[in-house]
Amino acid sequence: MTAFALPRHYHRALHAVAVLVPAEAREDWRRLWHAELWHATHQGRGRNVARAFDLTVGLVSDAAWLRIEGLRLRFSGSPALCLSMLTLLCIVAAVFAFRLSGLETGQLFLSDLARQFRERFLCAAVIALVAQFGLPREGRAPAPARARAWPQSAS
Repeated sequence: MTAFALPRHYHRALHAVAVLVPAEAREDWRRLWHAELWHATHQGRGRNVARAFDLTVGLVSDAAWLRIEGLRLRFSGSPALCLSMLTLLCIVAAVFAFRLSGLETGQLFLSDLARQFRERFLCAAVIALVAQFGLPREGRAPAPARARAWPQSAS
């Protein structure tokens, strides 16, 4: 093993989880975690199962957070995020309504829900996605300017 080589299981985990990290942050993330894993291995704690588990959980949770945070920043305030959240809330409400309605009315409820989805939601989704991704940036209305503080007079 060379001076900076990792045990095979850490190297495999690092390579597998790197797919979750956004491409622009992947190289820095890989170097940071390689150093962290190397340090843990060369401190004599590398064979400790609990320590290996903690590091693996940290590796995965860090990669997942970077991916989720990147998506949140990318879609913040967008029609796609709005539609996603509305869809999620509608699904949660539909599950509760279905559970409370019973079997016979539940089947009627599902067929009515499918009809409503086809008629209303799909049209709104297409319009919102065209507004988000189909319009050129120059054609969009400018973002509202931030309010400025009124200049204070010296008195």
